[in-house]
Amino acid sequence: MINDSIVQNDSTVTIARAAIEYVDKIKNTEINDGALARLKMLLQSLIDVCNLRLLTSFPIVIEDRPINEIEFEIRSCYFPGLEFSKMPNLIIDSLRQAESISDEARCLDALRIFVNYCNIVVFSRFSHGLELRDRNIRAIYE
Repeated sequence: MINDSIVQNDSTVTIARAAIEYVDKIKNTEINDGALARLKMLLQSLIDVCNLRLLTSFPIVIEDRPINEIEFEIRSCYFPGLEFSKMPNLIIDSLRQAESISDEARCLDALRIFVNYCNIVVFSRFSHGLELRDRNIRAIYE
């Protein structure tokens, strides 16, 4: 969980923008464990803020999963004609809109797009990737 000062001072869009900028910075480089850990931390911060602000009735977690269990397809309920090069802007715009109208579904859609985007451009080079899960369902199976 992130500390309260981050939640009070940063919007969902600000944290998402920082994570997207980091993905852009590392995506065409040799990625070490430190870079992966930083990306996971940024994504976790984004998930935490979304859970506190937008997904209060449907909190989610982000899990590290074996690569063969990860979906490498990016779909959206709101944008059927996704263009890979426009993903970062779409994610920011969707989160901005979700935040302004408190739309859980749009927020979740944007987070799924972002995690799948990260899996394709970064985690596809490794033996694991990331997946979003409903925190409450996850607890049932543990």
